[in-house]
Amino acid sequence: MYILAHWQGRHSLRTAFWWNLVAVSVLVNLVEITLVQPRAGSAGFVSVAAAYLLVARGLVFAWQAVGLVRSCERSLRDHLDGGWVTGAYAGLVASVVIGLTVSFGTFQSLVISARGRPAPLASDASSYTLGYDRTSGSIRLSGVLDHGLTRDLRALLAAHPAAHRIVLNSPGGQIFEARGAAREVMRSRLDAYVAHRCESACTTVFMAGERRYLGRHGRLGFHGYRFEARQENPFMNAAREQDEDRRFFRERGMTEAFAARIFSVAPSGLWVPEPRVLIAGGVVHEVVPGPPYPSPKGSSE
Repeated sequence: MYILAHWQGRHSLRTAFWWNLVAVSVLVNLVEITLVQPRAGSAGFVSVAAAYLLVARGLVFAWQAVGLVRSCERSLRDHLDGGWVTGAYAGLVASVVIGLTVSFGTFQSLVISARGRPAPLASDASSYTLGYDRTSGSIRLSGVLDHGLTRDLRALLAAHPAAHRIVLNSPGGQIFEARGAAREVMRSRLDAYVAHRCESACTTVFMAGERRYLGRHGRLGFHGYRFEARQENPFMNAAREQDEDRRFFRERGMTEAFAARIFSVAPSGLWVPEPRVLIAGGVVHEVVPGPPYPSPKGSSE
């Protein structure tokens, strides 16, 4: 069996190094960079990312390292040139360094995401306000989209299954939490309404609405993404996150021309399109004068 043969050091040094160390490491790193790391901080994906780290950086690497070391020892016993063995050990060290660099971003996202899971931190409690208005059947969300929002929104929707609308008033916040909240909005098929402001990451939650309404004095603001210093690493970048959200916006009905502009403004600026531009761009379905805003068909308030 191939796996067992490597573990026992029965492969040639060339096979153990180039195929079982280098090729496997490249594959593991590519999967983590392209598939795992971009979603590591997303609600619902944390356990998957953690399991991947355990398997790839624990079990797989142990298999690679033990097999390579044993192949090196056998090669020395067979009087192979020690230079090849030294090169193999150097490659093993390089593999460790590269693997740690790649996994740093994944692990960092897991730690940051986990901060809001067991219980809201004191800072989280004042970041956003989430509640349910029985009179209008609306979920009301205001403030910064921070850690714990997805969890709290899911619990609120479970407690109030009759909710059919989310009212947003936010300057933005964590993009991973915005994506998690957007999934909950889509799962509950909520309409979205903005009476005042919905900017930056908040627009991701707004675009998740079944029908999207803008108040007469409401505004939507778009700009490019940036990460806080604690989140920055070589394999997590704003451009990739913007591309992911741009695809989501297009799936929700935003026109290609509008989607091409939403991240063109620097993170320090803000693009606030006119209502007619938002409607033409497939972002807003209707501009309404204010509450009472439209109710779902067949419902009464």
